[in-house]
Amino acid sequence: AREQIDHLYGSLDRTMMTLFLTVTGGMEWSVAAEPIVKLGTGYGVIWTGYIAFMMFGMLNVLTGIFVDSAISVMNNDKDNMILAQLEERTALITFISNVFR
Repeated sequence: AREQIDHLYGSLDRTMMTLFLTVTGGMEWSVAAEPIVKLGTGYGVIWTGYIAFMMFGMLNVLTGIFVDSAISVMNNDKDNMILAQLEERTALITFISNVFR
């Protein structure tokens, strides 16, 4: 058990990598949580809280930012389409006016 803890959480670098891998799917949650839970139930609850926060909190925020950006790009595209239609309409009116002069 001590070897697992040292391997997964032995330094700040290893801890960060372990937590990153568990959130991104590079490591099974049960493999990373098992040595922590053996230390005490409280540590397991804290670890599970971290995973829940990252999965449901931070990743949803990142998804929201991406969707907001996509909607913003779409709205700019609508503005450009409306501007192009107005320019086309103005050109058509000018052409028709010149025909009847």
